[in-house]
Amino acid sequence: MLRVYADRYIDLGERINDAKAVLQYTEDNFPIESDRQMIRKELDKIGADLIEIEGLCRELELPTASKLIRKHMGTPPNTRREYQILIDAVYAELEGKLFLYVPTNLAKFYEDDDILSENARLKYPSPYREMRESGCCISCGLWTASVFHSMRAAEIGVKGLGNKLGVAFPDKPIELAEWHQILDQSDSKIKAIGQLPKSIQRDEDQLFYSTAAAQFRYFKDGWRVRVAHGRAIYVEAEAIKLLDHTRDFFETLSLRLSE
Repeated sequence: MLRVYADRYIDLGERINDAKAVLQYTEDNFPIESDRQMIRKELDKIGADLIEIEGLCRELELPTASKLIRKHMGTPPNTRREYQILIDAVYAELEGKLFLYVPTNLAKFYEDDDILSENARLKYPSPYREMRESGCCISCGLWTASVFHSMRAAEIGVKGLGNKLGVAFPDKPIELAEWHQILDQSDSKIKAIGQLPKSIQRDEDQLFYSTAAAQFRYFKDGWRVRVAHGRAIYVEAEAIKLLDHTRDFFETLSLRLSE
């Protein structure tokens, strides 16, 4: 997807109008083409404008217009009619473009490479990709889709956490277990850690796993069932809140665990 700010289209329009104004001036004041040599400097500006227009066409992914303009840059048009043929190619290609406006407060979520810290990105690449998609959905106003991607990310972390704690089921692998089943066993495993002889390691282990499990429970109780079974639709604030919790979950996990 092309990501570009509106000022580039404004620049394109200004360049187009600049060249058009020069041609209109020359035609109005020097109707005989041979007389236009007197203002060669002004006509040379059209060539410079075409160079800028062609570069903007490439940047804005207008390949047909770019190719046509590039073909004529060596011999720039001397009349508005010749010039309009080139510019019509730009307008025709723009007609096929769909533009999506992203409000300033949501632009930060679009393709946010820093949605996780470097450490968490390296340890959890798949959840990172899901969270990045979740952010893109927020920027585009797709709140429920954002929640869905956040939950896909969280599920990877949940099952990884269960594996680390030794959660297992006699009739199925953990990948097929329901979240509440993983949570029930995880709680038991964490309680078992608390019953070990007192030590700094025990306290650190209990704090880490208890914190992760609490975040896990938040996903399960507040979001997972409703989004998985189509029981709710979500608004902007909810999607952002869940993405923030998902980020916190993986920042916590990445202190010790990895995908």
